[in-house]
Amino acid sequence: MPDVPPPSPLITPDRRRTLQQRYEAALRLMDDPRPDHPRIHELLAECLRADPGNILYLQALVANLRRWGPKPKRSWLAGLFTPANARARVSVSSTGYQILAAAPETLRRDPKNANALRQLAEAAGEAELDQAELFYWHAAIELAPHDTESLRGWARALTRQGRFDEACAAWRKIADVAPDEESAQALADLAPQSTDAERAALAVVPDEAPLETEAAIRLATKWQEQGEFAAADELLTRAQSASGSDLRLFEAREDLQLARARHQQEIARRRAASDAHPRAQRLIVRLAAEANRLEIDIYYLRSERHPGDMSLRLELARRMKRSGNYSGAVTRLEEARRDPQWAAAALLELGECWQHLRQYAKALDFYRQAIRAGEAPAEPLREGEAPAVPPHSRLVAPLYRLGVLAAAMNLPAEARPALARVVAIDPGYKDARERLDKLP
Repeated sequence: MPDVPPPSPLITPDRRRTLQQRYEAALRLMDDPRPDHPRIHELLAECLRADPGNILYLQALVANLRRWGPKPKRSWLAGLFTPANARARVSVSSTGYQILAAAPETLRRDPKNANALRQLAEAAGEAELDQAELFYWHAAIELAPHDTESLRGWARALTRQGRFDEACAAWRKIADVAPDEESAQALADLAPQSTDAERAALAVVPDEAPLETEAAIRLATKWQEQGEFAAADELLTRAQSASGSDLRLFEAREDLQLARARHQQEIARRRAASDAHPRAQRLIVRLAAEANRLEIDIYYLRSERHPGDMSLRLELARRMKRSGNYSGAVTRLEEARRDPQWAAAALLELGECWQHLRQYAKALDFYRQAIRAGEAPAEPLREGEAPAVPPHSRLVAPLYRLGVLAAAMNLPAEARPALARVVAIDPGYKDARERLDKLP
């Protein structure tokens, strides 16, 4: 094995500038009428060894190799993974960066070795270098289009990266050439609810599709329910172009984005139940964080668009709190609490924010205020509005929060009656009874 030290996971700004200069120099040499392929490879190899996940370096290096066409030599990587050495194989997790850092030499010696490309793809996957992983799998499939091992690796990578539409197509290829339990389960997890015939009908938005606002929204909603988000978005986009600036269509597209994000999370949860790989499990967390960021963006825009609607301030604050931006959430909640319709919910959220900020006395006071607001007669809902919290939660949630925090602050005289009221209203609420029984 070549003596290639693992690259540092962190590249300093100065080092990154140097790599960028090497990369740009290589590109200039590639434009020469008679390019110096060995020198180009040397420059790009330096870049890729330092930053093995950089897809620009990788693409340029492979493009240069294809134009250069050096005579293939036996690759140390290919030899490492031959069947005869299978038992002695070192785990990808322990040597992954060494394998990736040696990729320039491996590819130079034999750029058409599908087995070596598969191992590079596996190493990139373990290092979670998503673009490099897909590049290597794609290169392996180009060499052997019907190789089920490469197709399966490609499909798994797409699935674990959350690229579900592409993954579905990849699993269908496997199901066509070598159907098995894994591909059947993957398709059951990933495939839209619609049938093949429905998918074919929805794949292209027909020219006669209605562009009038209400009709377009109804049809787009139907397609969304079938999991055909791209077709729904295309229709709404066309309807928006035809109508000019109809806010209903703009917000329908926002709703579609939110629905797609929820759909992606649901797929990820199904896949995590079928695929025990750590990346499949972590994908749930990543997609939830991405969905929360999307919701923050959309609710921020809507709250600016409708400054009098405090429910939008409340929803924005909840997403900000979920992302850990408690100070930002407090600002929005202070605005939302001015509306009696949303005061109880906003006060409860304020208490939770201040508790996260370790301002326990302040949090306790907000829970008390939320209880008083919950005891007040509920304001009648305005047309089209939903309650901020379920009716019983107007009291149960702040009482529970107050009881738990007061107990932690060694205030049993306040904790006991709060938890007792929770148990009286909802005997099965969380662990309220257990906590009540433990109080002195």
